[in-house]
Amino acid sequence: MTEPDARTTRPDAIDRMVAATNDHDLDALVDCFTADYHLVAPTHPARGFTGRDQVRRNWTEIFA
Repeated sequence: MTEPDARTTRPDAIDRMVAATNDHDLDALVDCFTADYHLVAPTHPARGFTGRDQVRRNWTEIFA
């Protein structure tokens, strides 16, 4: 059995994130993350973080 496609289980969240990214809409993109969002990067543990502030900083650089 295969894993369900995220687009069929959470279409609103995925669609919002894709639209915000394509539109370079930083506020809309940051709103896709919860305040307690936690990123874990196993191959780069020092890059892990919690919260929307770092999401905003990261995507500000990406959109630039």
